[in-house]
Amino acid sequence: MTLCALALFCTSAVGAALLDTTGSEYQVKAAFLFNFTKYVKWPESAFDNERSPIVVAVVGDDPFGRLLDEALHDKAIGARKYEVRRFKTAEDLEACHVLFVSASESTKIAKIGEHYASTSTLLIGDTEHFAVRGGAIGFYFEDKKTRFEINTDATKRATLELSSQLLKLARIVKDEKGEH
Repeated sequence: MTLCALALFCTSAVGAALLDTTGSEYQVKAAFLFNFTKYVKWPESAFDNERSPIVVAVVGDDPFGRLLDEALHDKAIGARKYEVRRFKTAEDLEACHVLFVSASESTKIAKIGEHYASTSTLLIGDTEHFAVRGGAIGFYFEDKKTRFEINTDATKRATLELSSQLLKLARIVKDEKGEH
């Protein structure tokens, strides 16, 4: 991701967290999660009403701690504020708009995908090949930088529209073997 592209993608304090190389890995990823939501369009049916919050959740061992809560605190997109939820295991899952699948639950990506098959949930993870295994966005490291790839098959299944600005910043991948 070039510095210009990164500057376009980021805003104020969130952008500072991304550009600050001294920030923790999960501080940077929390900022990315916030920014992803600004470039995703959910179908109207994904929300009860125009003021329903954007629910961002983590399943499994939470690598963020308070960093995710801090990144989303007092933030909103229009009338939609953010609500952070945490689920201990894939069996505990409830409705959400963004779900970060921690490494402790990454072997259950197929089960998680099935659970959210008829919903518009953006599945994000940072385990190896997360996106090609059916997740929508997978983090990876390249040249000591956090980067991300987007599985356009997964976003279509979830009926999510991603901005071309976001797609330009990502490495685009498809489901492995077209099986998902």
